[in-house]
Amino acid sequence: MKFFYCILLFLSLNQTIFGQTKVSLSWLQDSIAIGKIARVSLVAKHPENVLIAFPDSNLDFLPYTYREVQTFPTKTENGISTDSAIYSILSFEIDSLQKIKLPIYEISSQGDSTQVWSNEDQILFSSLVPNPDPKLAFRPNANLAQLPFEVNWLALLIFVLIFSIIFIGLIFAMRTPIKKYLRKRKLKKEWNKVLLEWKKTIENKNEAELLRNINFLFKNWLQPDFELYLASLTPSELNKYFQNNNLLNADNKVNIIEASKLEEKIYFAGEKTSIENIQVIYMKLYEIMETFYNYRIKKIIF
Repeated sequence: MKFFYCILLFLSLNQTIFGQTKVSLSWLQDSIAIGKIARVSLVAKHPENVLIAFPDSNLDFLPYTYREVQTFPTKTENGISTDSAIYSILSFEIDSLQKIKLPIYEISSQGDSTQVWSNEDQILFSSLVPNPDPKLAFRPNANLAQLPFEVNWLALLIFVLIFSIIFIGLIFAMRTPIKKYLRKRKLKKEWNKVLLEWKKTIENKNEAELLRNINFLFKNWLQPDFELYLASLTPSELNKYFQNNNLLNADNKVNIIEASKLEEKIYFAGEKTSIENIQVIYMKLYEIMETFYNYRIKKIIF
């Protein structure tokens, strides 16, 4: 009878320990595009005496395609351990709202494993082709106005031909200045929009969200001048990519990489820093953004 009670007590304790694992998942960007790398954060909190394992390339990530995973050291506090990893995946789906959830595995002392699933997080699909406006429709006008006099079609045709030749000639002669003007105007609008978003972003007093949003806005502004998607690169990947890039000087490269490192330390490792330190970082990043704005203006003019 005592043996039977011991077995029940062991099973009860085992269920209690293995039921305390919490798994959370979140996307690290606001949208996803076809064939572009997207990053997902997976965090597991569990009792320190519970052994867990994160999924790797052997897991079926459908409808996504697995590229790589970056894991971080375990942190333990008050008997609770935290493990985290960042997954780089690709999507070739066109659903407007795409979802994902991932499991982790609790490993028992007998070698058995139990799946513990994360929450399901969703992300917007970013289409490269704009959707047509359904409000636009052709409306024929059947009320034809009657001509009060007879039209001289020959004279009208000659006038239209002469006007067309003059108009096409002017457009041809002014095509380069017009293109430069329109491109410069468009760039200034984009810059003003980024400045408004930047001012709203730096009003956030949460260190982790503030630095993450600043880095995302900064890398998106630099993106048109680079081949790779900067927002999806880790600090080590940025360092490797910048070695063969001449658009940035050495100080700017260091500032960008340090900002990305600090973001990962704060957001994923839970390290603390002051708002003043982040203010120094976003002032340096703002100067780089302004430099790239002036660089693009000069490219348009010359």
